[in-house]
Amino acid sequence: MPPAPKRCLWPRAASPIKVAVKSPLVLSDDDDFVLRGERTVFTRSKSVEEPFVVSNKRVPLFKCTPPTGDDFIVDAKYLVSCFGLAGCINTELMDLVMSYWKGSPECNHVYKSGDRVLLSPYVINYLLEIDPYHQPVDEDGQEVPRPPFNVKLAAQKFKLYIKENLLAANLIMLPYWNLNHFTLYTMNKYRESLDIHDSWRYTRRNLSRNRFHGERVEIISRMSLLMKEVYGKSTYNSSRQPHWEHLAERCSYAKMPEQGVNECGFYMLKVAYPYDGTKLVEEVKKRDPHSAYWKAECLFMFFFTLVMRFGATSSCGRWLTLLSCYKRSRRTVMQVDEYVDVFL
Repeated sequence: MPPAPKRCLWPRAASPIKVAVKSPLVLSDDDDFVLRGERTVFTRSKSVEEPFVVSNKRVPLFKCTPPTGDDFIVDAKYLVSCFGLAGCINTELMDLVMSYWKGSPECNHVYKSGDRVLLSPYVINYLLEIDPYHQPVDEDGQEVPRPPFNVKLAAQKFKLYIKENLLAANLIMLPYWNLNHFTLYTMNKYRESLDIHDSWRYTRRNLSRNRFHGERVEIISRMSLLMKEVYGKSTYNSSRQPHWEHLAERCSYAKMPEQGVNECGFYMLKVAYPYDGTKLVEEVKKRDPHSAYWKAECLFMFFFTLVMRFGATSSCGRWLTLLSCYKRSRRTVMQVDEYVDVFL
């Protein structure tokens, strides 16, 4: 267990950090902890090579090798800023986690064949221009229809977000970030259906599942148009793609465990791995901490559990979330220590 710091002794600012990223992130260099994508461990920025230690053990959240082979470093301040008021993970951090999770040796074989494609959450929110947080309004503040989809502009940006051949895939998985909630849209060519994985419990009368996913037809229609523009109509038609627009109207809601307050992120990611187009290969509620392809859950559980307990904006929650050695009490250190031991 690391020694307790002296009172009123706060971490010193980190030295400037060179960052190699593929996501459009805005990073700062003035915090004390960094996350390395090469080994994905929390480390002290004073000595980036020295991993943070709890009970003399290293604390890997999930091992992964970046597809580019470059080191990936994100500072702690940016990670904290990615969380909403409910401790939810946002599009940028989810994109980061997914990119390097898919490139890890444990998970890469699932996506290497190209039969299933797990796309970035940026695809719906930015490439397809479906952004629930920037709904256009008129002078009176009333919502107005979105402008027509600029499919040619989206086609120019296609390669920035999508590297896979979508026409060769039988499962195209689209994470959707809407109202601080992650769901997974799967264009299922096996069953010719749009499958929606949604872990939210719809108990309120003013919000139904169909209402929440009211833009699913627009999303899939734009995705279909974009694929035609990128690959060409003749190539698109020869690949025997279903009429996705019609399938979106009568979508199917796949079986999904109900979440707690803010676990939608890791439930979505957990489902994306074993879903084979008909059923989950493995019971999604089963949690084996030693199972390699559930390692990403550790990251979410650390963040979600600790941030929700102490609050993302509180000083205690800020440092606990980042596994700082500057703990406020011995009891807190023991709680984190026990949690780390479970996943090692």
